[in-house]
This record gives sequence, structure tokens and C-alpha cells, in this order.
Amino acid sequence: MPGAPEKVYLSTGLPELSGDERAEIDKQLAQIDRLTTPWPEDEKTKLVLLARMLLAYPSAGMTEKGAEARAEAYLFVLDDIPAWAVDRTIRTWLRGETGHLENLPQNVVDYRWAPPPPVLRHACMKALKPFRDVQRKLVTLRDAKRLDAVLRDGEAKKPAPAPAPVKREFQPA
Repeated sequence: MPGAPEKVYLSTGLPELSGDERAEIDKQLAQIDRLTTPWPEDEKTKLVLLARMLLAYPSAGMTEKGAEARAEAYLFVLDDIPAWAVDRTIRTWLRGETGHLENLPQNVVDYRWAPPPPVLRHACMKALKPFRDVQRKLVTLRDAKRLDAVLRDGEAKKPAPAPAPVKREFQPA
């Protein structure tokens, strides 16, 4: 099922992780979570980073209200992105090193202009992807169960069979 966590089963004979091993994985997950979650002061930092980026690119006839609306749009799409990822992404954009962004057309990466808010978000997600991949793998490893134990427990918890459906014949009125 899409979006559901991947279930992994250990082969028969392999021991499940110990409590200490699971605790170590939880520590690693907490560290990754601290890295990939924005801090309260990140909004100010992101605003400074975005202002610098936008000043580096031309914007014809931008009014003060237009600039505020644009900044709000960027902050809205980046609200769940930590400031370090925004900084890294803006630096790679300015260097022309962002490359292909998954699920977006190839022509959205045009280094002559500042990236639109959704494109900057996708590029930030690309910067976070290695951390999120490790996080997903650690959760999968931590939650892995032995297949023989799952099958054995599944047999014990097997629900009673459903009663056969009642057949009714059609009778015209």
C-alpha cells in the first residue's frame, strides 16, 4: 500500500534486535529528526537567506507589497524545512548545481532566475532525501520481526471464518 511503512521480516534463525540495539537506533532516529526538523529561530534565518537570493536575481517592477507576498509564499512552502537545508539549496542553485528534480519537468531548472517557491521546495527536499532515506531504513530495521514468529502469531490470532452469505432469489413484485 503506497505510503504505508515497509514491513521487513527476518529469516528464520536470525535473532531479533536486542533492546539495546533498538535503543541505539532510536538515538540515531532522534538525531536525524533534530537535523531535519526546523527550529523556532529558523524562520528568521530563512527570511534572510531568501532575501539574499532574491536580491541576486532580476525582478522587474517588484513593489514592496509584491516582495512581501513573494517572501510569504517562500516561507509558506518552506515551513517544514530546516534553515540549513534552505541555505544548502540556495547555494547549489546559485552555483548552477541543482540538477534534475524528481517529479518536475526538466525545464523548471533555469538558473537565470530565482527558483519559484515550489521548485525551491523540491530542491530542499532533494537535500533532505539522504537523511530521510536513512531514517526510513532505520525504522524498517528497528521494526523488523522474525518471519516464523509472525506466521506463528498470525495462526494464533487468525479470525474465525466469516459466515457464508445468504442467497436470496429475485422475486418480481
